[in-house]
Amino acid sequence: ACVPGATCLSGQCTCPDDETVCDGQCTDTGSDYENCGSCGYTCHDTQVCSAGGCYCPSSTPTFCTGSLTCVDTTSDSQNCGGCGNVCPLSVDCYESTCRCQPPGYACILQGTPCCDGSACQTNGGDTGTCG
Repeated sequence: ACVPGATCLSGQCTCPDDETVCDGQCTDTGSDYENCGSCGYTCHDTQVCSAGGCYCPSSTPTFCTGSLTCVDTTSDSQNCGGCGNVCPLSVDCYESTCRCQPPGYACILQGTPCCDGSACQTNGGDTGTCG
């Protein structure tokens, strides 16, 4: 008997075009996350398998080898501007830089407005304005 997905032609079991027998079933190693490029090669959790290779999706295009994850270094406060660059507490990653939201925007994190574009500071309890 042939493996699931295979057909018997002239006494031989064959998988459909562009598929390979992996773990007893026909699979497309060009797109199978658990058999990407070859049987048994699994992509990391945040990667996708495309054309037989593991890649990061466009929404998180950078692969960080330390954490083995795909990230968006333009907005990820744990990988801001590069893998492993962690922003200080109460500071966001904005356009690949650890800073408060765009200047003039009073972001409120833990009751502290961000006022100068790079550091969070208090403003006498007035969380709606800076200055």
